[in-house]
Amino acid sequence: MIEPETPLPPARRLSRSTDDRVIAGVCGGLARHFGLDPTLIRVIFGFLLLPGGAPGLVPYLILWAVTPDESGQRQSLPVVVLLLFLGLPALCLFCWLGTMALGMGGAVLGGVMGH
Repeated sequence: MIEPETPLPPARRLSRSTDDRVIAGVCGGLARHFGLDPTLIRVIFGFLLLPGGAPGLVPYLILWAVTPDESGQRQSLPVVVLLLFLGLPALCLFCWLGTMALGMGGAVLGGVMGH
C-alpha cells in the first residue's frame, strides 16, 4: 500500500519587519527569517560597518531595496539609490576625517558613529 505524501510546510519568504525595525526593518526581518535575535543581526551589521562602512552599508541598502516588507511593499528604488550615492561618500568622508584627526582609532570610531 502506498502512503500519501505529507504536505510540505509553507515556504518562508524573507521580508522586512514592520514591528521590529530601527531603520528599515532589514535586521528584524533577517532575524525572524533565520530564527535569531535581531540584536545579533544588528551587531553583525555594526561590525561590518567598522572597515569603512561599505561592507555593512551596501548589503543593507540592497536588502532594503529588494526585500518587501510584511505587507508586500518594496521600498522605492530611487530612494535607496539616492541613499547609496549620498550615504557612501558621506561615510567615507566621515571616516577619513576621523583618521586625520585621531589616527586609526578615529577611523574605527568614524565607522561606528556612521551607523
